[in-house]
Order: sequence, then structure tokens, then C-alpha cells
Amino acid sequence: MEFAKLPSTDVPAPPTKDESRSVRKYRIRTRKACEPCRKRKKKCDGKEPCDICIGYGYTCSYTRRNFERNSSSTFTQPSVSRKSTPSESEYPFRGERLPLGTPYPSSSGSLPVSQSTTFPGGATNIIKSRPHMFEPFKCRFMASHSAVAFPRSLALDLKSKNPLRLHSFAWNACLRPETTKLVHRAIREYVSLEAVMEYGGVYFELIHPIYGVMDREDFYDRALRYWQCQGTEYTETIDFEAVIAGVVALGSFFSMSKPCQAESVLVDFARQVLDLGISHPPASLSNHQPVAWILRTLYLRLTTRPHIAWLSSCLTMHVIEALGLHREIETLDLTVRGFPQPNAADLDKRRRMFWVAWSVNLIVSAESGRSPVHIDSWDVRMIDIRPGDDTIHLVELARIIYETEPKSPNTTEVISINNALIRIKSLPDNRSAFSMLKADVAIHCFRRHRIRILKLLPDDETLMLEIIRAALTEGLSLAEHQQPWWNVISTNFQSICVLLSIDSPDSLALLPEALSTLEKVVNIFNSHLTREALRTALILVESMEERKQEQINTLHGATNQTMRELARSPSPSPTRFLNPTEPNPMFEQDLSMFEFSTDNNAVWAQFFDADSMMDNMGGSAIIP
Repeated sequence: MEFAKLPSTDVPAPPTKDESRSVRKYRIRTRKACEPCRKRKKKCDGKEPCDICIGYGYTCSYTRRNFERNSSSTFTQPSVSRKSTPSESEYPFRGERLPLGTPYPSSSGSLPVSQSTTFPGGATNIIKSRPHMFEPFKCRFMASHSAVAFPRSLALDLKSKNPLRLHSFAWNACLRPETTKLVHRAIREYVSLEAVMEYGGVYFELIHPIYGVMDREDFYDRALRYWQCQGTEYTETIDFEAVIAGVVALGSFFSMSKPCQAESVLVDFARQVLDLGISHPPASLSNHQPVAWILRTLYLRLTTRPHIAWLSSCLTMHVIEALGLHREIETLDLTVRGFPQPNAADLDKRRRMFWVAWSVNLIVSAESGRSPVHIDSWDVRMIDIRPGDDTIHLVELARIIYETEPKSPNTTEVISINNALIRIKSLPDNRSAFSMLKADVAIHCFRRHRIRILKLLPDDETLMLEIIRAALTEGLSLAEHQQPWWNVISTNFQSICVLLSIDSPDSLALLPEALSTLEKVVNIFNSHLTREALRTALILVESMEERKQEQINTLHGATNQTMRELARSPSPSPTRFLNPTEPNPMFEQDLSMFEFSTDNNAVWAQFFDADSMMDNMGGSAIIP
């Protein structure tokens, strides 16, 4: 696929022979380094902006001590400002191609800075012209309101001295190394039936109540028949082995004191089995594949990077569509006559696979700043309610995300966050992990709200702070019980960002508790990503403190100047309080000028007689 090229700029002629020698003389090390590269001791190429600053998102700048070389002895690229439009500097890709989704320059030669719409009451809805971000070195695209882009966006708003790179801060606790090997043998060669029962118990206790995609008794029954039957006697497809691998891997992940030694091998085994259904002929499908894909997506969300987890959730939805699970069975035209009709339990299982996959895809896409998979003409009834099952509440959270998304990319419609927060808060807090999910969705709504409206209304702020306060308590409880859900670290970090962004007395008063909770979680789940999250949070708080200090200094300067001006001018004598029992000199002056002559009593009587006064004026007096 060809990309549109940017308008070309004037480039100097090729260097002469003498100039080429000068270039080779200084090619090893440039004597013109920008401030970020000089501070971090990076190898700067001397361009403006340089490649290092473009790659890490730093603000490239040069001070007066960075002398310029003589143009007659060296060949240099033309210096282009990052704010000039349209030019190659507007898109930091060395000016060759435009990334997908980037708006093309208008015919007038400039790009709009912002669009604004005024609403009743004076509120202004501001839509930034670039609501998406693209990291050119890693070729990663995401929306500006995503959890990944939010810390960097906030640091830029705070004018932090330590600009943050576009990075997945606090994405998870990073307690397992990312797998690289691919092994494929029978599942029974890696794990015993006893281990399946042990780690399956952990899975059905902690994960299944929220992501209830299968039946516990049915799983144990199939696993038992798999180990009892050998060879061709077993009628289940190999896809069920991927389900077993996913259940054991997730149960092992939450068994902090005694994890399964074959956990990473089982994850690779499931990946190879699932790959057979999407990459290799005959690409056979079964109803076990959506379940295995959902389990794999949850494991990837817990252990690896946003891009990989998002892709897995999208592949799950494509498998859902390929299996026709997005439609009710009676609406499908079956090509095989006499096919047995599914019972009520089978129908509920089909619906659960769709709704859980749909919910996970929406939540992961919202956090990653990517688009979820949109399936045309889907029509699925809601799942049955089970005692102690929060899956239906998970679907409700996903529906809030779905309903608060803008109808079009460039819409100026204001999405009401108040209704979303009320619905989120009304959902039950039966489990700590689900309370964290509620906070995740609320924070996502705030990030999208922040892109369009600058400040929260007081009622919305109160709801937001209540949800965050509950999440801090539940997150610490999960950490103390050794349950490393991704939002134990992610929600806590994002909550700190939200509190700083709200910037109100109530939100800032909650900061000490949020930082203390994050520090305790880091001490429990000590990894390089958790420590990085704590350092980043402290950087953001320090940036806020510096901004507040600058505002205080400005106020001090204004008051000091006013006091100096008052000191130079004479001050009036203070007024003495009057005592009603003592004579007041103000009333001791001669009042004879106000004494009325007795000769004029008739005149004054006529003055106070309204009727006679109006008669003399030829009118009538109106007495109210």
C-alpha cells in the first residue's frame, strides 16, 4: 500500500568534495548536541529535532553554548521548526510517508490548530486537532486519551522538566518474563490431572466469577475423560487442550506461593494450538477456541504489553464472528438437515462466549487507545443470571464504554460523564477485582471527558473521587492477598494521574493516600515496571508542586508590589468608634441654618399636604 508523500522542502545541493571531507571529519561525534541528549549522555546527531528526541518524545532544544558549525566547511540539513506547517517536521518520519490516520494538509497549506464549540452556560468544548499518537520507531498508534498516552500528555500539560516518553507505564506488575519459545506436545506430558484440579480451583475461585465463560462441572468432566482416555478413544478436539493450558496458566499466575513450573510452557502450547485455527490449513474451528482465546487474552493482559493483549482480544472477536456466535442460532440458516437443536445450557454458553469476548475487547481497546472490533449485524440475547456471578456486571461496564464512545471521529457532541459515573457506582462491589474494573472504566470515561471538556462538574468530581477512593482500598487488599491483577498497579497509577489532572482541593487531598497505596503495592510486587510506575508518579507530583510554587511566587510578587505602593502613600487616620452615650463633636456644630422660621409654617404645611400641592399644580395626587 502506497502512502501519500509530504510536500517537499528546499534541500541544499549535494556537498562538494571538500565539504564531504569535512563531513567525514565530524561524522564520529557531533560537537552540537541538544540539551536532552547532553543531559542524558545520548549520542546526538545535531539535527533539529534530533532522532533521539523524536524517538523518546523529548523536547529538542539548543542553548547558546551549542555553537553552530561554519556552513562553508560542513553540510547540514536545513533547520525546520516543529511548529511549521505543512512540512516534514510536522510528522517526524524523515518526511517520506504519512502514517495511516494522519490528516492530510489542507489546500491552504496549513492544518487547523483546534476546533471549539460553545454550549449554553458558556462551557466550551475543545477538540484537539491531533487526538491520536504515533510512535515512529516502534510503529505504535494509539489515541491520546489512552492509558498509555495519558502520563505523557499530563506531563506536557504540567510542563514537566522530565518529559515522559510514550510508554506503557504501570501496565501490569511484570511478574513473569515474556515467552519466546514454541513447544508443542500433548498437554498431559506437561501437567498432571492433579495439577489441573489444583490450579483449576484457583482459576474458578478468582477469575471465573468475573469472566464466566464456561461451566465448572463441564470443564472438570471433560478434563477427567481426557486423562482417562488414550489415543484415538478421546473424541474432543485438540482445542480443549488449549483451554486446559489456559486455565492452569492463569491459576498458576495467581498462586504466588506455589506456581506451576510448566506455566510458560503451557502458555506456548496454547499459542501453538490456537495458531492452527487462524494460520494453518485447514484452520479448523470449534467452540473451545473462543474460550481458549479469552483465557489467553487475560493472561497476556496480566503479563505482557498493550499491543499484544489488544491484538489477542481482536482475534478473539474475529473467531467469535467466524463461529457465528454473534447471532442467535435460530436466525442462522443451517446447511445440515437434522442437526440437533442446542439446549438451554448450550445457548447460554454461546452467549457467554460472545459477551465476555466483546467486553474484554472493549475494555482492553479503551485502555490501549485502539479501536475495538465492530461486528456488523450482531444480535445476541443477554446471558442468564447465576448466583455469585459478576459476568453480567462485566457486560454492563463494557456497555457503558460502548455507549459513551463518540458516534463519529470528529464529533463535537458532549458525552455526559455524569450518567456513566452514576451507572458505574451503582454496580455491586461483591469482589475487589470487580471494584478495580469499575475504577478502570470510570478513569477511561474521565480521560475521554478530559479531551473535550476542561473541568469536571462538582457532582461528577465527587462521584469520581468516591470511585477512586474505593479502588485504592480494594487494590491494596488485593495486593496484600497476593492477587496480582493488572489493575492493582495500573488503576492506582492512573488514579494519581486523574487526581493531578482534576487539580482541586479535594482531589489533591487524596494524593497522599494514593501515593502511599502505590508504594505499598510496589513493595509487595517489586519489579522494574512497578518501580518505574512509582518513580513516574513522583515526577508528575513534583511537576505539579513546581507549578503550584510558581503560582504562589506570582501571587507573592503581586502582593509585595501592592504593599510597597501603599507604603509610599500617606495612610488615613483610623476612624474612632462612636459611643452613643458620649457627645459627638460631629453634631456639635451650629445648626441654626437648618432652623425653620415660624412665619413660614403655613408654607411648610402646604408642602407636606399632597392634595393641596397637586391642586396648585393643576393635577391630582395619587396616594398608594
